[in-house]
Amino acid sequence: MIEVPIYIPARHGKGRTDEQNRTLLGRDQRMGEHFAATIAAGSAIVGTGRDQDPGVLPGSIIVYYEGNLYGAANMVTFADRAMHAYWRMRDRYPTAAMMAVPVSQLQLVAHLLPEHGRVEVISGATLYRLARWLDLEEDATRREPQQFPRELVVSGVTIPKEGEYR
Repeated sequence: MIEVPIYIPARHGKGRTDEQNRTLLGRDQRMGEHFAATIAAGSAIVGTGRDQDPGVLPGSIIVYYEGNLYGAANMVTFADRAMHAYWRMRDRYPTAAMMAVPVSQLQLVAHLLPEHGRVEVISGATLYRLARWLDLEEDATRREPQQFPRELVVSGVTIPKEGEYR
């Protein structure tokens, strides 16, 4: 069974606002920026969990992320965004939504289980941190981790076979 690590920025508020996202679209984003300030709040961030790619600085990993900035209809939940980021990573699809990030700027909070179409949160503490990243803190404090909102389940998108993601 494949378990794809899902991260959030190690230190974050709520990430960028929609207005900040619109301002940054099309600009060159350099690795020197703090990672949390580089991507949209609530983005799904996946990576291999190890620095295996040539040219990556020691202590960094390649991550792929999806924030659904354009409101695609087939990305309803956090799990949907994680699946899209995973498909790009799996197929090494060229995208601007990837970067090398120092491990110190990431916190592992969950695993994507692609065959099951769901996100499995590591613990209650990471559930709360993920909920904060998704701006769902109130939901996380009222429910058991197993009952956490539908954000953790794929909404029914068709899963492309390896090499078919476009």
